[in-house]
Amino acid sequence: VKKGINVKSITFDKESNVEGVLTNKGFFKFNKIIVAAGAIGSSRIILNTFLSSRTNLLKSIQNLEIKDQPNVRIKFKLNTPSGTLNEIYSSTFKRFLLGVNYLARKKSFFTSSGATSAAYLDLDNDGVPDVKIQLVQFTEKGRLSSDTSGGIEFDSNPGFSLGITILNPKSAGTLSIGESNENTIVKPKYFCNNEDLELCRKAIRFCLEFGKELTDKGIVNEIMDSK
Repeated sequence: VKKGINVKSITFDKESNVEGVLTNKGFFKFNKIIVAAGAIGSSRIILNTFLSSRTNLLKSIQNLEIKDQPNVRIKFKLNTPSGTLNEIYSSTFKRFLLGVNYLARKKSFFTSSGATSAAYLDLDNDGVPDVKIQLVQFTEKGRLSSDTSGGIEFDSNPGFSLGITILNPKSAGTLSIGESNENTIVKPKYFCNNEDLELCRKAIRFCLEFGKELTDKGIVNEIMDSK
């Protein structure tokens, strides 16, 4: 895994075989590439590939179906310090102390040493998981850039988040590119399918009920942005 690398475009040889990818850190050679950067990110890579001098678009692309797994995140503010990334990210000593406590098997609200853990739910009762609930051991004000290389601006209070991801969304967007590489239109169309919306509603209710239980136990101080 190479960190801090942004893929700009895909390159091909004269026989239209994949050569590799151009990135902000130079060229990387691959003979197979999987584009999985989400509806917007994947479309950007495809568009940049068509716009590159080595690739010519022979005909327009109209309403090419694209899909992404939408994610909704709910933030929870904790009553007491619990070793969340909000508290320890900027302190080397606190990160070291958390590691020592973990090795000493001292328990806190979070029993996992990782930044995230997840549970898979079957909310439509068809025997197949359809939603992932991901526990993230921090809350953030926002990204400092469109990618994680710019960093994350953490909230000042102790907290955690629950991220809701629809595993197999039925909502689909479209990508259209004109022959002149102009009038490029990306329409993600998140939650345009009612089944996706209903699954998300059920997952949000599940997370809010979980947060209320923790509030009643005195662990959670506030469910942030719950409205």
